[in-house]
Amino acid sequence: MKTILAAAGLSMLAFSAQAATTTIDFESFATGTTIAGTDLGGLTLATGFVSSGPNGTKAILPTGSDYTQKYRADFSATDVTAFSVDMGDYGQDADALFLFAYDSLGNELDSATGSLAAGVSGMTTLNVSSLSNIAYVIFFGEGFNTQNNVYADNLSFTTTPAVPLPAGLVLMGSALAGFGLIRRKG
Repeated sequence: MKTILAAAGLSMLAFSAQAATTTIDFESFATGTTIAGTDLGGLTLATGFVSSGPNGTKAILPTGSDYTQKYRADFSATDVTAFSVDMGDYGQDADALFLFAYDSLGNELDSATGSLAAGVSGMTTLNVSSLSNIAYVIFFGEGFNTQNNVYADNLSFTTTPAVPLPAGLVLMGSALAGFGLIRRKG
């Protein structure tokens, strides 16, 4: 009986879902490239163009001369469970950072906040996650002089496929229960 239970336990491990993380870092884009509306491999940004970021790599800024647009990333995958983004600037003013995750109906699933001190040139990472599928995220910064005067880089999202319940698993569970009853009677 122990052998059967051990075999059943090991076979259930074979059905575990594997999470996959995708990171988009903008290094392959030329400076000045507009990426709004471009599928970047699982996500599409509604605004943005590539620029030199404060961490010495390429990053994105919101489209438009006043940088007031918020970043929005829509996911083409239906099983996104986590998202992170590095946000930063050159330190001319203090910035409050915001990240919101939503489902396909527009319900907020999770949020994160952070800050960048005035005089500090660099990046900080914000993360959100959800047991429900994340359909899109909105992220932005609010500074003293202008709204959303922050760069964004290293957009990462994790997909976790649903674990299927094969019909054979139910049948196997019933068989194990039957073996247990037979053993008790015998």
